[in-house]
Amino acid sequence: MARPRHCLFCDRPADTREHAWPEWLLERLKHGQQPAMRGHVQNKPFFYKLSKPTMTVKCVCSACNCGWMSDLENLARPVVGSLVQDISVRLDQHQQLTIAQWAMKTCMVMELIGRPRRNKFYTDEECQKLRLDSELPAPTFVWLGRYGGVNHIAAFGTDIWNDVPEKPGTIHGYVSTIVAGRLVVQVLSFHIPSQYGDRAIPINPKPGPWNMFLIPTWPFKRNFSWPLIGTIRDAGAVDLQSIARRWSMGGNPP
Repeated sequence: MARPRHCLFCDRPADTREHAWPEWLLERLKHGQQPAMRGHVQNKPFFYKLSKPTMTVKCVCSACNCGWMSDLENLARPVVGSLVQDISVRLDQHQQLTIAQWAMKTCMVMELIGRPRRNKFYTDEECQKLRLDSELPAPTFVWLGRYGGVNHIAAFGTDIWNDVPEKPGTIHGYVSTIVAGRLVVQVLSFHIPSQYGDRAIPINPKPGPWNMFLIPTWPFKRNFSWPLIGTIRDAGAVDLQSIARRWSMGGNPP
């Protein structure tokens, strides 16, 4: 896919490179494995391994990179860093919002890496709202999980669709699953055409004991303590692959 010539988050030229993984995060995980990206394009799996952990992508302007994006990284670093290193912490509403905003920014950047023959999911307007108002696209949902496997840095991306009776593939969704140290963050966003906005359209994951391993953090529901009791492994009834693919069901691509 061609890289955007303008900044992902504004109308300025993309004149600087953004790190796929923040430098501070790599420093905390410097003894882990190399990063990997896995995902699906129109339900066809692909695997893309980054050539080096410090890989960058030219997708943002210097004003965004050194401005609000840097501010968000600095704001998120204490709380995200604690979860990555499995440090006990009580997460309140403000901290959960910060994690959600950081995860959304990261997902928007990650979406541009290793995605052949695919248009980006998040629109220019959605990216700009994150910059201007710290606003996540609606509807968007964010969950946190505790990871106990060996892939210290990984990212998964999956396109999903949901049908309405008169038009298959009407609802387009995108699921991002980020793994960093002991932290799993899953972000789910949907694009629902305005003519269907007043409908109650059921969007459900595959059956599974997800509530034992993932806790919602956006929209905010309640304070909770980290680490979580349930641990996501690399093998078992609920593993990292099943978490990443739990929304891959239902509708068909248009």
